[in-house]
Amino acid sequence: MIVTSPSGVTWKGERRIQVEDITDSPMFDARTVEMMLDAGARSVIASPLLSREGALLGVLSIYSERPRTLPRRDAELLDRNVRRVAARIDRLMTSFLAVPDPYKH
Repeated sequence: MIVTSPSGVTWKGERRIQVEDITDSPMFDARTVEMMLDAGARSVIASPLLSREGALLGVLSIYSERPRTLPRRDAELLDRNVRRVAARIDRLMTSFLAVPDPYKH
């Protein structure tokens, strides 16, 4: 099955994806490749933002103008920082939801 965006692939699989060159990847259809190239993107890494319970909060996508692969050490650093960001978002969402809505009767 062809997915239409890097974020969509990550959202569906809840795992980090890395595409060195979108023009060589079977992951994306021609329309998506054209759109990404028009935007100046040639490679992408997309990481899921997961809550403590494993719920998907969102996706962080980073694009590059040239084909490239993030070295393993950098990918691991990215993963650690994505987990920190996700934990902070999770805490903020929890505290936001705990505040009563003053407009709700």
